[in-house]
Amino acid sequence: MRFINIIVFLAVSFLISACASKSMSERADWIVKKVIRKIELDEMQAAKLWAIKHKYFEIRDGKKIERDASFKTLSSFITSRDLGQKEVKDWIDEGRKSSDDYFSGTFPLVKDFHKSLTKKQKDEIAVWVDELRKRFDL
Repeated sequence: MRFINIIVFLAVSFLISACASKSMSERADWIVKKVIRKIELDEMQAAKLWAIKHKYFEIRDGKKIERDASFKTLSSFITSRDLGQKEVKDWIDEGRKSSDDYFSGTFPLVKDFHKSLTKKQKDEIAVWVDELRKRFDL
């Protein structure tokens, strides 16, 4: 269960970072630095967390064409006269496939990072995730 909390925490953190005025990568840098400080990661753990961030953005950069196409499709849905259930479902399924790419690309790194954490660090992350859940009514 705690492993899921780490994944949720990282996902929520990346999403929350989207609200700042800096680039997404700069916001992610800020979050990684905050996590390193908040749960007192050692150098090896910090390097593993940075590797997760870098892999995420490597995958993201490779999906720019897909993201652009997805936003064009969304725009066409918004401006269309009628909304077809099959078309929207297909679009959502494509988004899920894209999410699977992020998962398969980053999971081995997340798993290795998780293994490196102490029980105290995992407990701190669990508390932090619960605070975020409450704050953002997730």
